[in-house]
Amino acid sequence: MPVRSLPGIAMVYIRGNFASDFIPWIPFHYLIDIEAHNELKILFVLKIYRIFVGMEKFNVQDVMQRLRDFQLSWIEKKIA
Repeated sequence: MPVRSLPGIAMVYIRGNFASDFIPWIPFHYLIDIEAHNELKILFVLKIYRIFVGMEKFNVQDVMQRLRDFQLSWIEKKIA
């Protein structure tokens, strides 16, 4: 059954992809000396991996088409 409430959507996200989406935003290079802690280098690898996954999913042509459609509908509403 699809979740339609905002708190429900948030809980599904937190239980699912939140950790893998949040880790790339942590500035580890400012917080700890990664060179001194070899076991933490895996976090940097995970960060790089998430960047590449995001780049693969980001479709510029699709975003631009949606933006054009939105602007066109907005202009049509203003004219009508």
